[in-house]
Amino acid sequence: MRDGAFLALLSATGAARAALGSMKAAFRAAHPEFADLGDFNTRVLESLRRLEAGGFVSLPQGKAAWDRAVTPALPKSVGIVRQRAAPATRPAIAWVPELAFGADCQPATRAVLEPINIWLAVVRNRHRPIVPAAERSLEIFGDEKRLAELCQETPGGEPTMFGGRLKVSALRARRVEPPLSHVLGRDGSPVLVLENLASYDTFVRWNAAAAMPFGAVAWGAGGMIGQSWAHLRDMTAAVGTGTVLYLGDLDAPGLAILGRTAAMAAGDGSFRLIPHAEFYRYLAFRGRRVLRAAAPATLATAIGVLDGLFPEDIRMEVTELLSSGHAVPQESLGIEALTDGSAWMPEPREERLPWPGPSCGRETSGAAAPCHLPGIPSGLANSATSHPHAIRT
Repeated sequence: MRDGAFLALLSATGAARAALGSMKAAFRAAHPEFADLGDFNTRVLESLRRLEAGGFVSLPQGKAAWDRAVTPALPKSVGIVRQRAAPATRPAIAWVPELAFGADCQPATRAVLEPINIWLAVVRNRHRPIVPAAERSLEIFGDEKRLAELCQETPGGEPTMFGGRLKVSALRARRVEPPLSHVLGRDGSPVLVLENLASYDTFVRWNAAAAMPFGAVAWGAGGMIGQSWAHLRDMTAAVGTGTVLYLGDLDAPGLAILGRTAAMAAGDGSFRLIPHAEFYRYLAFRGRRVLRAAAPATLATAIGVLDGLFPEDIRMEVTELLSSGHAVPQESLGIEALTDGSAWMPEPREERLPWPGPSCGRETSGAAAPCHLPGIPSGLANSATSHPHAIRT
């Protein structure tokens, strides 16, 4: 049964009812892969609804019996419907070598392992092609999503199950990653990843018009970039760069995505992923501010990302921005800002990102050279040099 592990843990105490805290703890123990996801409460409620439909639990009636401080509302307690006692003895399971650890597992885990054990025993010494995990999951469990629910993801690596003791490849299955939308630019230049779709479109067009300063421009699809990690690794190798620059919303969720993604890159080791400081500086000091308060925990995470990845001037400005309940959408850095020069702000440090920024006012044979932003028609260059935040080197 799909919710068997959850039900077993709910019923383990023998009590007639289970409180909300016990329900959450039981679901977290049965499905540790969901513990840190934003839809954890939704999954708990869906599981309870299925158990109620099967006659295993009873949900309370009336609004007062539900905790409405969370979304979605969850029952403050549920009744455990006692089932007829199962037979006292069960035949011993002959575990295949890959699942030898099953003999020492709890009943709820063994219940999940049994269909895998049967499948491995049946196909032993037979050639089976490697197929998408959803197809194999349907074959083994009768549920195309169950295998994905059991997997613990490793960025860019092979998913495993049961605390790393069983690899998905042992079931002749593979994870299918979502495609990574991108447009290639100039080989050897850094890759730029954008959080939002509109900004991705803008930078693709601008990169083409600006003589390809980026090796590729990719869409991170919000926080989904981690699910396309192998594609990102392959793309950086194809472009010939070890640097991925990131730009997202200047808000708590956007910074959390940046922090997770940078940590994944550090763990993977194939390339480094860092924020594009100049573009984030533009958002911090010149972007359109909107009201977008963050929860205290999310705000603390965002400030931690700022402390670890950003220079001091951006850290101070954005900490104040977020603490005041504001944010800056990355769409503030649109095509007009890119082409009129207002996005080009001087770095207050000697070291700079690998970026072919504009040459403005550099002396050539004793005279100041005209300002020119890469790939921008010369007719726009004068307006760029006159802008108070145009770079002068």
